[in-house]
Amino acid sequence: ARFAGLWERNNLINEKLKREEV
Repeated sequence: ARFAGLWERNNLINEKLKREEV
C-alpha cells in the first residue's frame, strides 16, 4: 500500500515535469 501511494505521487510529478518540458 505504501508503495502504491508513492507510485501514484511519482506519476503525478512525472506528468507535471513532462508538461513543463514540452
